[in-house]
Amino acid sequence: MLVGDWAIALNFASMAVLCFLSCVLLLSVLWPFAERKLRGLSAQMHKVLLWTWAGFPAAVAVTAMVLLTPGDGGLLPTFCWDNAMLWHHVDVFSVTSWHGVLLSLSPLPLIWVLSRHGFRHWTYREGLRSLTSLSTGAPRRQVGQASVVELDADQVGVFSTDTTCYMTSGLLKRLSAQDVDIVTRHELAHIDHRDVRYRAVFSMLSAFYPALVSRRLRASYYLATEQIADQAAVQHHSAVDVAAALVRVARLQQGIARPSRGSVSFFAKEQVSLRVEHLLDPARPSALPIRYACLPVAALVVLLSLGMVDGFHHLAEISFSH
Repeated sequence: MLVGDWAIALNFASMAVLCFLSCVLLLSVLWPFAERKLRGLSAQMHKVLLWTWAGFPAAVAVTAMVLLTPGDGGLLPTFCWDNAMLWHHVDVFSVTSWHGVLLSLSPLPLIWVLSRHGFRHWTYREGLRSLTSLSTGAPRRQVGQASVVELDADQVGVFSTDTTCYMTSGLLKRLSAQDVDIVTRHELAHIDHRDVRYRAVFSMLSAFYPALVSRRLRASYYLATEQIADQAAVQHHSAVDVAAALVRVARLQQGIARPSRGSVSFFAKEQVSLRVEHLLDPARPSALPIRYACLPVAALVVLLSLGMVDGFHHLAEISFSH
């Protein structure tokens, strides 16, 4: 049994974990309803809201710790919390209680996510080093300020890493000069926006959601980044030409094995039909109502999460030691 400052710190930590889990549960339930609405927005707004969605549980946990600090240190008056939530025992913590078990188990998902993504990053770096060595001396095409490496291979392929765009000679032989320029500008947009790196970070944040929701979050984010890169090509070519090039490359790449998701960015890998639709029908409903809705919805999720913390707290005490 711990008493005093250490007990307060550990109670705060257990409350933050419960807030995080409550928020993840709520957002997982809400995601099927929000997914279609987000697709109706511009790709840029879609991307911003997805980042907010993925990082919101952590933000709620931190906000709860600040907001619910008991006594003079918190943002709310002391009388609000004299008999609320778990502050009636804030200075007492038992390591054998359910609070202690929760805290002892909570690092495991974090360690798993970090180790899994760390291994993927290491694998990606090893593959990148091999690709760099193979491309040494390969012909380079200059596009604006950037160069594109041409790989001597009959296989059809085009993709980008953090810093370089690669195209195979097999693809270059099958595309017109205009299509090559469209594909190149798309891939260079990924490099400018550092999409490969940010995809890895987003994938790590979304990994704390249930598997199905996590997959849908990543797919939605990848779609938004591809649509933004498509728009970069539209600045120099018509939307119809960009859509046609996308379909042609997608047909040429059918059945080709590719590295793991997120390791590289492929031109015609992600949700081609939705991207073509976005190119040919760019008109989107106004985002103003959704912007107005974001704040009250976020506030509601925070309040529900805090309420669920109290519910979980009392539910756990029915079966476990306090």
